[in-house]
Amino acid sequence: MITSGKASNILIFSSTVILLTSFFVGCAPTVSTDPLDKQVAGTPSDQVPLIPEKITIVSDLPVPARMKIKKSVSHSYEGSGTRTVNYTYEGWVDIRRVHRFYLDQMPLSNWQLLSNNYDRGVYTLTFQKGTEICAVIIRKNIIFMTVARLLIETPQTIR
Repeated sequence: MITSGKASNILIFSSTVILLTSFFVGCAPTVSTDPLDKQVAGTPSDQVPLIPEKITIVSDLPVPARMKIKKSVSHSYEGSGTRTVNYTYEGWVDIRRVHRFYLDQMPLSNWQLLSNNYDRGVYTLTFQKGTEICAVIIRKNIIFMTVARLLIETPQTIR
């Protein structure tokens, strides 16, 4: 059973994901000039795996190499048993390769895939790790990641 506090957190998180998805779907696509986004030795670009950055801002949130953080819209907070992460990354990488990257890399940091959706050029992946939910929104040349902690309330006896 979902308690009202948990339901409220899920509603806020879902609303944020929907709002951000609609924002990214509405952005105009750009054309990649990166030769690695084309075919490599006859292999389709979506089958050439991306390599994770060796050092990331948040250790359990992998980022493909060559993606750069957009500092003006990225922030995080950690303290008192909670953390909030909202990061946006930009770079010239094939969207299918980024999608495959997160399907492969997130489980290595103990994130469990909850949903995997594609709509109008945007992938939306949702992962869970303990009491945290992570949404990864992938659009041509942009990755948006947000992490929120679910409030787990102790069930109370109904009187």
